[in-house]
Amino acid sequence: MEEAEIHHALFSEEALIPTLVTPDFPYIHKELLKSGVTLKLLWQEYVDTCRDAGRPPHGYSQYCKLYQDYVAQNKLTMHIQHKPGDKLMVDWAGTTLSLYDKVTGGSCKVYLFVATLPFSMYCYAQACRTMKEEDWINAHIAMYEFFGGVTRILTPDNLKVGILSNRKYEDPVINRSYQELSDHYHTALLPARVLAPRDKAAVEGSVGNLTSYIIARLRNRKFFDLHTMNAAIRKELDRFNDAPFQKKDGCRCSVFQEEEFPFLQPLPRYPYEFAQWKSATVQLNYHI
Repeated sequence: MEEAEIHHALFSEEALIPTLVTPDFPYIHKELLKSGVTLKLLWQEYVDTCRDAGRPPHGYSQYCKLYQDYVAQNKLTMHIQHKPGDKLMVDWAGTTLSLYDKVTGGSCKVYLFVATLPFSMYCYAQACRTMKEEDWINAHIAMYEFFGGVTRILTPDNLKVGILSNRKYEDPVINRSYQELSDHYHTALLPARVLAPRDKAAVEGSVGNLTSYIIARLRNRKFFDLHTMNAAIRKELDRFNDAPFQKKDGCRCSVFQEEEFPFLQPLPRYPYEFAQWKSATVQLNYHI
């Protein structure tokens, strides 16, 4: 007799014991990334599905233990730290690029705007002539077009072009144009605390990585117009986002496309148009 036949002959009562339904762990892990979804809710849905199929489910404690074992086995804890499509962090890079004049041969500084989605670590970078309000706002508009969607929260640093005041026990005072941008894209402005770079640690790390990956790679090239420079930056940026992770499967781009992009809010029908607001005084000759 075969071993299976001997086992069945000796322990025939085991065939009467029903087999418990194994939970769908990849589905559970993805659903937990959604806002408001808990293991208790997913277990209740799992029990209802098993009852409809006439099969016995695991109890809640065993269900949680099996999921924890799955997470530990696959080292998935990093994905639980940030919700997909929840936050977007922006900042200026400390290292600058040089833009040259064809006629005089002189050069001027160009500043690198960097944005990072902390869940997927997917990045955006753009060179700007100045760090003034108009370049700051236009960089955000181009950033949203690049990502193809909007997060629920936007976390900038306490730059005067965006945040006029951010005191400890008071609500932050937002620049009017920046607030209009936030309202237009239906995102909440939540600036980092003063002298607290950990509040935007993802973009701080990305600034360092992009400095070595983009600025260092372009250090020996001469650019005479901003469009050509940004085209070169975009090429290096795509290579950076497509570079595979060292300790897990995939890359920034694949994680963004598969796990984060579906959770982004859609872009408004029209992009924001920059508006600059100033206070004027009527002079003694009745003119402004």
